[in-house]
Amino acid sequence: MSDHDTATRTGRIVVHLVHGTWAENAPWTQPGSFFRERLQRRLWELEIGTEIEFTAPQWGGQNRQSVRLAGVEKVRDEVRKKASEGGVRICQLLVGHSHGGSVCFLACKDGERSIASEVDGVVCLSTPFLVFRRAPYLRWMSHACCVAWLMVAMIAARVLLVDNALKAALLSLPVLIAYAAFRAWASRYGYSEPEVITVPKSLPVPTLLIRCPGDEASGVLGASLVVERVMVLLTAKVASVWEWMNRHRLVYLLFAVLLGFTVSAAMFASMALSGSLEALKWPAIVLAALFALVLVVPLLLGFPSRSLLYWFSYGSDVATRGVFLDVSAESTPPGAWLVHTIFPRRFESGLPGLAHSEPYDNEEAIDIVARWVGKLVERTGARVGREQHDH
Repeated sequence: MSDHDTATRTGRIVVHLVHGTWAENAPWTQPGSFFRERLQRRLWELEIGTEIEFTAPQWGGQNRQSVRLAGVEKVRDEVRKKASEGGVRICQLLVGHSHGGSVCFLACKDGERSIASEVDGVVCLSTPFLVFRRAPYLRWMSHACCVAWLMVAMIAARVLLVDNALKAALLSLPVLIAYAAFRAWASRYGYSEPEVITVPKSLPVPTLLIRCPGDEASGVLGASLVVERVMVLLTAKVASVWEWMNRHRLVYLLFAVLLGFTVSAAMFASMALSGSLEALKWPAIVLAALFALVLVVPLLLGFPSRSLLYWFSYGSDVATRGVFLDVSAESTPPGAWLVHTIFPRRFESGLPGLAHSEPYDNEEAIDIVARWVGKLVERTGARVGREQHDH
């Protein structure tokens, strides 16, 4: 807070309540909700502000990074609209639940469109902070994955459609064409620059984080990350070999080896169906089996499964551009933060609902927000005595 230099404010406080994923028009953001009523009452009891106003910006709520980035602009527009009313400075606060907190965080990120100078504080409730990093090895892994699926297409064409390996290779070419089209489409959106879309390491705005143990959303994301790490370990050696060959301009040799094994695998499959597999030498069969187990299977399963996890956890646009990114969902943004952890009272009392939604229904959490706003207003000069209001 000491780094946040703000001019003297009036006693007007505007609180922007930003909903989370799949929660457009969330009840907790609407007039008469428990969160709004208790927060307003507590602020009055603490003699904070002379006028308290709530807004509820709507940003779509779909689980896609592109939708969240569009929501950032909507929140910025709402904040600037309030800042321009009446020609006086007001105290503006952003309160976001789940990925609504991500939207608030990104809205204050450094840049030409940042609203950090108009916002006095940000509160994040149960927010998973998405961190995007460059993953250069995945680019080459995606190439190798394409070759592995090309092998599958060729074997299928060889066994089911034609009895000639060359014709089977030609029939499998649509796999390459589709892959090239996908790469061209995915690279259009600039997602190879993760610093543009990731949460910042710090904000020039005081920030309060409130979390709850037993958060189901965090558990799902954590499980997804564990599975993803296992997949990365399975394919790490393949990726390192691929990168080494690419650095030494031997990547085409690897393609040639893969295609050679593709032809061999297609031949083995057709001979197995015709019952003449016993004519092959066992060492050749074992070698082909080891090749399929060590290289082809991880590529066939690992990379698509990773994209599927991204689709489920972070959104379809992150999944389709996953060839560029390594993504994780953190309980706090990068840097050092003070986090309040509240106990899920609904578990103790047997109330229905999810712990992920606990912060905006929890009296303790709302009181924490009110006291934090009081300290924030006192430090930034936004507090106006009730005597002036009464006068």
